[in-house]
Amino acid sequence: MDFEFRALKFKNEQLYFYLLLFAQDKDYEITKISATLEEKEEIKPDIIIFNISITANGQKEIEVINILGDVDKAIRNFNLEYSGGSYSVQENCWIENNKKKCAGYYGELNYVFRLENPSEQNKIIDTLNVFKGKYNEKMKYQISRPSWAVSERKLKEVEEELKLKLIDKAKDFSNKVSKRLNKECFIQSINYDVIYPILSKRSYLQAASPISISSQAPEPKEDEFTIRVKAAFNFVCK
Repeated sequence: MDFEFRALKFKNEQLYFYLLLFAQDKDYEITKISATLEEKEEIKPDIIIFNISITANGQKEIEVINILGDVDKAIRNFNLEYSGGSYSVQENCWIENNKKKCAGYYGELNYVFRLENPSEQNKIIDTLNVFKGKYNEKMKYQISRPSWAVSERKLKEVEEELKLKLIDKAKDFSNKVSKRLNKECFIQSINYDVIYPILSKRSYLQAASPISISSQAPEPKEDEFTIRVKAAFNFVCK
């Protein structure tokens, strides 16, 4: 069996086609071609993420549980998208003069919100301020600096669109090769490699820092993210 190897390169305004291997089986007149294509798109974020930590203290464990439960019930009634909501309560203890001392109880409640409308932060903060006024020093809250992100729904939509664009360009590439080789070429297989944008993790990882008590929460800077899709195509020409 006799094989002939060549290298071809096609270029247009947006895309480079790299012909990795041209192998012609002269006995069967079949040509196999591999090409790697890439597409990318800038995505505007569509959700805002921020973390809220609520703490409560009291002389009795049930008192702390009731404060946190009161706040949690109000937050659940907003019907907003969030994760977390679990709480912990423990005895408030410390070491003094090499001795353990305890006084009352301490509890914590944490949420991570994912909101499509940044102004929805305001009603959360308004509600927390109402509870702050009700419980005074027995209840505090902290909120991290918000950051923008891209929702999974939007990522999947853009990913699908880019994959279809790559198929269209692969078909165009196949037609060009067909004319060049004077054969009929078609796509045999496709392997995709999707590179998602690296999103900020500050809302999850940084310790929450206090913000001023205001119903007008600041909106973060809206940066764009890039999603890339690479595709390895195998073509067969007869």
